[in-house]
Amino acid sequence: MADRSSIDERLLHDPAMRAYFNALPAYVKENIYMSATNLESVEQLKAIAAGLMEQRG
Repeated sequence: MADRSSIDERLLHDPAMRAYFNALPAYVKENIYMSATNLESVEQLKAIAAGLMEQRG
């Protein structure tokens, strides 16, 4: 489990992940922060974001 600062740290060091994250709707970003997911790759971030957006409809 990660916290907000570790997610920010990962985004700081991965330009592709940062660019994708910054383009997400605010509710998706907040859900990712609140879930404290340990992001390992941009592919994982995309999968999480897709799931959140699908749930919202």
